Formats: sequence, C-alpha cells, structure tokens
Amino acid sequence: MVLIETTPFHQEQPEVAEQIWPVGVRTIATLPGFLSKRHAWQLFQHENILDGPKSYKELGTLWEEAKRRSMLTPRHPSMSARTSPKVTQLTSLPKSVESFAQELMAQPMFERWYADQADYRFWCVPACMLVTPQWYADMDYIEQLASRAPRPGQWEEALDFVFGKGPAIGEPVLAPLNANAVAVVFRSPANNLRALLPPIEPPQVRRTSDHEFEITARVQTAPNYLQVARIRGKHIVVNGVHHSCALLKSGWDAIPCLVREARSLQETGFVPGQLGIIPEPEVMGRPPYICDFLEPTIAHTFHQRVTDQVLRVILQADSTFIPRV
Repeated sequence: MVLIETTPFHQEQPEVAEQIWPVGVRTIATLPGFLSKRHAWQLFQHENILDGPKSYKELGTLWEEAKRRSMLTPRHPSMSARTSPKVTQLTSLPKSVESFAQELMAQPMFERWYADQADYRFWCVPACMLVTPQWYADMDYIEQLASRAPRPGQWEEALDFVFGKGPAIGEPVLAPLNANAVAVVFRSPANNLRALLPPIEPPQVRRTSDHEFEITARVQTAPNYLQVARIRGKHIVVNGVHHSCALLKSGWDAIPCLVREARSLQETGFVPGQLGIIPEPEVMGRPPYICDFLEPTIAHTFHQRVTDQVLRVILQADSTFIPRV
C-alpha cells in the first residue's frame, strides 16, 4: 500500500520584538477588499500572518479601507500616473521564438500535466489585463525574481523565465513508522511536489527474478508555467502570479503566457469556495489585477511566517490469510 500525505511545514520562529522581523518572515501584499469580510477574517486567522488584525472589529476597520482601495483605478508600475496603458491587445510570440511553443508542447512534462486539460495557446498578454484570483503575493519573492528577470525584449530569456522547470528536488529522508511501514519524506519551499500515482500514473511493478518483484512510485515537481485562463473576456492568472509581477516590475508591457479558454475558475482546477481565492473575479466590474500588488495605495502589506511543503510517500506492507478457492 502506498499512501500520500502532503502538509505545510511550520518552522518555529523567535518572538517578534519592535517590528524587527526574524529570518523566515516575509512581507506580503494583500487585497482583502476583493473578499467578503468573513472570508478575509478566516484568512487572517489561518495564514500565519504576524501583524494582521487581532479582532473582528479591527478587521472591520481594515476591510472598509480595503474596499475603498479596491475601487481605485489600477496603475502599471511603469506609468507615472493612472493613465491608459500602452498595450491592450493580445499579440503572438515574436517570430524569432515561435519554435519555442512546439518544443515545449512536445516535452513529456507538458504531455503529463497539460495536454489533456485544455487547448493551450501561446500569447503575449498585456500586463495591465492580467487578473489575480489570489488574495496575496509574497513581495520578497517577487523582488528576488525581479532581480534576475530578463529585460523587455529579451524574449528567449523571458520564455525560459516563465516556463522553466524550477529548482531541483532535495534529497528525501527515510522515516520508519513501524515494523511494516516507512515514509519517504520530501520537503520543498514551494507547493510543487507531486506523487505520480493514479490517475496520473500507476506504480511501476517489475519482475527482477523468479522470486522477486520491484515496485516503484515516482515523485516530481509540477511544472510552474505561467498559465492564464480567458474567462468571460478577462485574463485570469491560474498559475504564475509572482513571475508575472516580476516581469511587470522589470518593465514588460506584454507578458508571454500559456493561455486557455474556460467558463469558470472551477474548470481550471480551483475548488468552489476555496479559502484564499477571490471568488468569480471574471464577473467583477473592477477585478483585482496583478499590478494592484505593486501599488501601495491599493494593497495592504503584512508579515507572514514562511512555510515549506512536506510530501510523505508511505510504503506499507500488510499480510493476511483468505480461503483458497
């Protein structure tokens, strides 16, 4: 029997004193004004935020201010005022990098995770049109990405940036559970570890001799492609908010994305009522844009403890007796 368990790993941090945040605490930009007050309260209670509102009354004051901010006109960081952005139409990839799409779609990783999900196309989407369903972004991570983001016009580097494979998986740890079970424990700073089990892939069973079989299961990092769903005319970032924000900070007006059509967020894999996801941004007259995270007059900033993902693959052998037929 192979059991899979994945949990966030919380590191204990020193006491916070005089606003000097310890190692392992990140600055996040939040958009609570696009959520209901109760949803926002649940998030501040469950997201390891150190300096969030401590009471529902305090949250009410913050939420009212956030609602007011959520009505402000969005602004691209490269614009000095809230004026119309330069690029507002979808465009194709430049001819110099057109072959990239075919090469990426031919890779086994794309076949496994994307090919049977939707009909994907590569487009350059105006940064000002990218809508976020996520209520917060890690600003320290965005700064880290922006420090190595390509400059506008460096298309090959930009495609590698938003469609890269990401960091390698660290070595796992073996943790015996009892006489018949052992856990293989993986840990990642990103929520990207996946065990390749049904329906994605069955465990491999291979005979090694007349008296022995070998059973294997694989663990892989899920691809972190910048993916956008076009829903009711809006372009919603399904994955890649931080990378798209980094390109936005670096001056890109149009960002290369993997684009699909969808009727709702649920169709792209989000769970209805999922905590931390802004519901139905596609029907909002003024939806939350990725540029809102970079605008201090719109986003509220807080500090959050860092968590790691822990994936346990549990190998367990059970033996019993049944009547012979």
